[in-house]
Amino acid sequence: MMHRINVVLITIDCLRKDHLGCYGYGKKTSPFIDSLARKSFVFDRAYSIGPNTPHSFPGLFTSNYCLVNKKFSIEGSEYTLATIFKENGYHAIAFNASNPWVSSYQGYNRGFDDFFEFEDLCHAANNFKEVLSDKKTESVEKKIKDLYSKIPLVEKIIYSRRYIYEIFHTLMDSKIPKYILVKNKLRKEFFEKIEKIIYAHNLQPFFLWIHSMDVHDPYCPPRKNQENLGFNYSSYTMNHLARRKRSTLLRMSKRKLKKLINLYDGEINFVDQQLKRIFHILKSKFGEDILIILTSDHGESFYDHNTLEHCSILYDELINIPLIIHLPKQSRQIYVKELVSQMDLLPTIADCIGLGIKPMISKKIRGRSFSNLLVGNTSESNGKLVFSEAAYDQNDNISGLNPSNLAGKNKRYAAIGRKWKLIWDRGKNVYELYDLQNDLQEKHNLAEQHPNVVKLLHRRIIEEKQKSESEYLVSKLSQIRSLIQNEKDFSNSS
Repeated sequence: MMHRINVVLITIDCLRKDHLGCYGYGKKTSPFIDSLARKSFVFDRAYSIGPNTPHSFPGLFTSNYCLVNKKFSIEGSEYTLATIFKENGYHAIAFNASNPWVSSYQGYNRGFDDFFEFEDLCHAANNFKEVLSDKKTESVEKKIKDLYSKIPLVEKIIYSRRYIYEIFHTLMDSKIPKYILVKNKLRKEFFEKIEKIIYAHNLQPFFLWIHSMDVHDPYCPPRKNQENLGFNYSSYTMNHLARRKRSTLLRMSKRKLKKLINLYDGEINFVDQQLKRIFHILKSKFGEDILIILTSDHGESFYDHNTLEHCSILYDELINIPLIIHLPKQSRQIYVKELVSQMDLLPTIADCIGLGIKPMISKKIRGRSFSNLLVGNTSESNGKLVFSEAAYDQNDNISGLNPSNLAGKNKRYAAIGRKWKLIWDRGKNVYELYDLQNDLQEKHNLAEQHPNVVKLLHRRIIEEKQKSESEYLVSKLSQIRSLIQNEKDFSNSS
């Protein structure tokens, strides 16, 4: 269809689809992204293969499931999206702002000529964990637990609220918290570096990947972006909300949750503003001959299903991601309702710009190109299912997992079709079935009412799992045979 054009991939960590204007959000969080969407393909049903970064990114960069490899790293993969670009004569540049799960330590630098990593913008968030686990807090939390075991329910509520208030009131001060200063300093450096490199760059064709962490918590958007959306919170308020968010002892009030979401939206507005600057530079220097893909690795939960952040659950607020694809010189919006998977992006990009993929590598790619949708052909999409997966620890998260060995049975799988979505919790042997045509919020579990649908989708999950694992084992055996043969050849030649 197209050949040797420049490609820009933007991934915005934690970006919810339904918080963008082009997907119907009421607030003006994303004027630039909306303007890009008005002349792009906008996918309504794009799904991530996982609910957080380590689960999802292998799908984007290797077109394979994370859990098949039984580890979060892609270091052992024979190929990546970047290596395929490199083999086709592209100069590959990456900016990671910096998520450790997509860093050079996890193998994501492979294939890039230039891989710029910045100090983790979320590193300061760990300060909350440190602060909230210091001796003073632990002693207060111990008081609460002791109290819970001795007194009636009503008194528990009164006293626990009093002690929670004591924890946060004691730990806070009026100074601007360090994480706000650090995050604002680092993101300024991050976007300035991108602009500087683009201004100086002349090698073409190029593949540019930018991974932004601004929308990830802690949320502390600059004042200008807050004012753009009609609020202006003090550093004290931002700090209080950030600390409150990380406490799992009590559910956040609706009033605080609204403020937290406002801050999240302010971060989207900040990224939108920066992207406008970057694309202005790109287009003024390289013209309109650019393929642009804007997406997210996963969304963010705001008590949609009783959790905050992005733990290992498979509801749509986390895995139904934004996907906007702008073809060179495209001038109108095309809204796509067909199902696509994040895994499909690698082969789709290759199809669109004519990237050659070696036959042995092509066999290992699990995703299927949806380039047919970019020319208006939807016939192949009928009956398609997409899949998502996640391993989890005792807190439904990943912090208690061994990132190099995900072999346990505590895993969740989802199969998503045109109408039905099944979530299978293998660890607890629990099934949830949702009718996405009539229950977009996934509030009504219909598993008991439709056992045949559950059986069908469960079987499809097993088949997909077995097929991907089988292909993975064949791939590994092939690699071993190749290594043995190379060793023999080396021995014979010497």
